[in-house]
Amino acid sequence: MTVEGRTPAPFSFGARVVDAELFRLLVEFEVPKAQRLRYPLSVVCLQAAFATGAARPSDSLASMVAQRIRGTDVAAAQGPEAVTLLLIDADVPALPGIIRRIVSDFEATRWATGAASYPKSANTAEALLEQAGRTSFQADEGNGLSRLGPRA
Repeated sequence: MTVEGRTPAPFSFGARVVDAELFRLLVEFEVPKAQRLRYPLSVVCLQAAFATGAARPSDSLASMVAQRIRGTDVAAAQGPEAVTLLLIDADVPALPGIIRRIVSDFEATRWATGAASYPKSANTAEALLEQAGRTSFQADEGNGLSRLGPRA
């Protein structure tokens, strides 16, 4: 089916991948909306440490991660081995399960993760982004998360 000579984009699953500037703008718009409508949101930073000599994924990490989260969420590439996520209506207790689902297909990869959640750990877009980028967690052998501490 076409509309005015254009074919519609193919249906895709998961979140949209945006650039860093649009991601920041979306976080800035989403925080006041979350305050007004009283729902949580989280910003998660994922850093992959692919094994030396291991085959790198052919798709971007952001695209692969975006396919594993909801269409209401947003992903932004932060280089070839890092991605930042805006997770709508995702509170702190839900984050370990979400992160486990995202990294489950990358068994040979070590992950560092930072997260911040409105309203529990930050109340502004700037604070969410800063805290998520500063706090670091790493997946342990049992596919859970263990705290590593602030990033330098």
